[in-house]
Amino acid sequence: FFFVLECSIEQLNVQLQEEQGKYAKLELIHSGESKQNGELELEVTRLKAKVEEMVQRDVEKQNNEDLKKEVKSLLSERSRLQDLLRDADRDKTILADLLHCVRGGSKRT
Repeated sequence: FFFVLECSIEQLNVQLQEEQGKYAKLELIHSGESKQNGELELEVTRLKAKVEEMVQRDVEKQNNEDLKKEVKSLLSERSRLQDLLRDADRDKTILADLLHCVRGGSKRT
């Protein structure tokens, strides 16, 4: 009876060691996967930051383009207003000459 019991205990010890070995392998695999997941998370974070930087540069580039267009438009408007001011000065001079003539003087030079 004791012999059978000892054999059973020895058999159970062997099975326990086998199961512990399997468990250790699974823990090692899990540890490797956790490390790999951590590395992947770092890579994802790095890529997100890079994408955000690229988006920011695109936004800045677009803003610069918009500002350039606005400046060009303002310069064009300024030129148009300067032309109108020159025309108004010319018209003012013509009107002053006409007024002078109407009052009986000769044309101013």
